[in-house]
Amino acid sequence: MATHWFTPLDRTIKKPIMRNYLISFVLLFASLFLGLWLITSKYPAFFLGGDEQVFKAHLDYIKDCDTGDIAIIGDSTPIAGYLPSELGPKVRNLGLVGATPVAAYFIVEKMLDCQHKPKAVLLSFTPYKFTYEGDVNNFWNRAVEFNLLSYRDLIDILNTSRRFSNKIYFGEKSLFDLDAYIKSYLYSNKFPPYYMGSLLGYLKDAEKSGSLLWRNEFNHRLYSETRTNKGQHFYGTLPALNPKDTRALESELKNFEISSINDYYYRQAIRLLAKNNIATYINSCPRNGAAAQHFPDNLIGKFKDYLHTVASEEKNVTVMMPEIEIYPINYFGDPSHLNLSGAKLNSERLRIFLQTTPHANLVFTEPQLHPQNLYLEDRFNLDHWQQVKINLNYLYQPTDKLTPPALKFAGAGKVMQFDIIDGNEEGEGRLNPPPLPKSLKRNTNYVASILVKNNHATKIEFRLLFSDQFDGKISWDFNSHSISYQGNAGPLNSGAELCDNGWVRLWVRGGTGPVESQYEAPVISLGNANNQSVYLYNVSLEEQSYPANRCINKL
Repeated sequence: MATHWFTPLDRTIKKPIMRNYLISFVLLFASLFLGLWLITSKYPAFFLGGDEQVFKAHLDYIKDCDTGDIAIIGDSTPIAGYLPSELGPKVRNLGLVGATPVAAYFIVEKMLDCQHKPKAVLLSFTPYKFTYEGDVNNFWNRAVEFNLLSYRDLIDILNTSRRFSNKIYFGEKSLFDLDAYIKSYLYSNKFPPYYMGSLLGYLKDAEKSGSLLWRNEFNHRLYSETRTNKGQHFYGTLPALNPKDTRALESELKNFEISSINDYYYRQAIRLLAKNNIATYINSCPRNGAAAQHFPDNLIGKFKDYLHTVASEEKNVTVMMPEIEIYPINYFGDPSHLNLSGAKLNSERLRIFLQTTPHANLVFTEPQLHPQNLYLEDRFNLDHWQQVKINLNYLYQPTDKLTPPALKFAGAGKVMQFDIIDGNEEGEGRLNPPPLPKSLKRNTNYVASILVKNNHATKIEFRLLFSDQFDGKISWDFNSHSISYQGNAGPLNSGAELCDNGWVRLWVRGGTGPVESQYEAPVISLGNANNQSVYLYNVSLEEQSYPANRCINKL
């Protein structure tokens, strides 16, 4: 007789075990899925990309009914291209990356629910966003994902799409349009499978950074930056675009044709503003000159004609002149978005235009833009700055070899030449600033900047330090014309402005804390290199969010 080492389970025992196993598996899966749904619906900053937090800052302005007296609404180009700090005290920059006029209507609708309403609105979209190709990009994964469009809004868009036979958003019509209704409901309620791409992106960022909280911390920093800048946010931060980079959304078009659904919602937004007695100005942010050569024939002309047609057929709307401009590539930080120099020029264009309208009293005049420099005009010449590290042999003296660059608000400064002339020992040549003429304010943004010109150096570093609060340093490579950052400095709070005759303005922005901070902004010149020389001019510390004292003549 065979001997069994185990006794087979009775079938009456097997069934409860299997049933309990399946129940446990289903409960575990359901718990995990519900937990994931909780994250996608309640904690978007934890896993979504930074664009979500930029737009959340805009939505929070609307939710708080803080839309200012002038509100700028559009896609990402006006978000980067208009600086409220250059326009007026009650200007708010609101928009959505990738937005079309469809999204603009719902922004306006929500904004007008407030008791306080803006006195004027600027609608600014690139030509691409009016086209059929522009319809589909970023609709579900921006306007819906970022909580702009509710289920009610999506049904409104669905009905309008069917009326215009537009299949871009919802595809072909099915029985009772059931699939479109289900998708709209699940997407607007943050159904997890629709967010898997963002969740996987979060895991990649976590692996790369070594921190599960990296994206959350980065997103909150973006939110804070955007709120500080009254809704403005940079996308491209290069000091100048590569001349060979001819990319732009418009250059992908074979022809330029206005989408019926975009035209409908664009006009609906204008009509809603007119109904509330709010003036509407319309335009488009500048496009880069390298890409414009590849636009479809007469795109610019057709787009201008469209804007003027809308203005003639609708009430209380004015075309901002010029309607759209082509800027040189040195004003672009990426193929589609202006850098700081471009944004300042573009903001000045809008400010001057608004001064010709009934809303001239809502924007700054030229005297109001004068920076509050903490360094007095007689200190622009750097005479009071001190050399440190006495083991190196320096030469630091005024020079009349160069003409200073033309600045917006300049004192009578001198160009200083700073050399490391001892070739026997390597080190960093460093200058420290003189004591401040007055104390710093608490919880305030300051911008330190300096103009530099190469003689025979490889790089220069410029640092802004608030003790126990902010310490950021920007490095400029004279050979490659590239920037690198250290510490708290980064693309959002520092940069380079290319000026004429080889001058470059380096700037770093930092903020003081709730208690009084000590200040130090040393120039780190020609680090770890011998026999190198650089020209310096106009060191300043401004109580601003961006440098107001900027170059007049730029490359």
